[in-house]
Amino acid sequence: MAKRNVGEKIFEAASRSFHEYGYNATGIQEIVDSAGVPKGSFYAHYKSKEALGLEVLRIDAEATLNSLVMNENSPALDSLKEHFRLLANDYYRFKYRSGCLVGDFASELASNAKFRTASLAYMNAWAAKIEEALRIAQEAKEIPKQKDPAVLSRFLLAAFFGAALRIRLLKSLVPFEEFIEIAFGDLLINSKQTAAKAK
Repeated sequence: MAKRNVGEKIFEAASRSFHEYGYNATGIQEIVDSAGVPKGSFYAHYKSKEALGLEVLRIDAEATLNSLVMNENSPALDSLKEHFRLLANDYYRFKYRSGCLVGDFASELASNAKFRTASLAYMNAWAAKIEEALRIAQEAKEIPKQKDPAVLSRFLLAAFFGAALRIRLLKSLVPFEEFIEIAFGDLLINSKQTAAKAK
């Protein structure tokens, strides 16, 4: 295994701390102490804590988007459900303190113009990818044609982040299971059956 360089150590330590304590509660000194490197080396790799935070957010957002993988051998809704399940498992992995930094930073740093702009861009890209999955599901007749995939994608994200907040408060994945039951049951699947009965 290749030895990690100083920049990688700083990045990994920052990512852990941002997940566990949040951005505002994490200082540069805590990051370098956790990384086991001198404080002076921080500025050799990152201009500021903000620059590092934006980089950690970018990598986390890319990983989140890449976790939505469409498999031509399985239904689109199954792939979408698995995507959300992977994200929910992150909250368990981080002991319910954090999960998806896109959502965490969006709520914690909404007053910071750079983080707000970046978070919004990632949210829009995420919604677009979910929308694509929903369109594929419509083409496969998994969900009714009259449903607007763009609106549904934004709603699913909003509902997921609401569930994520309750996951952290309750320290339980029950809110996620409720999200899955409603979103992929009553909202998407059962609406197809209701539409069929109405014809």
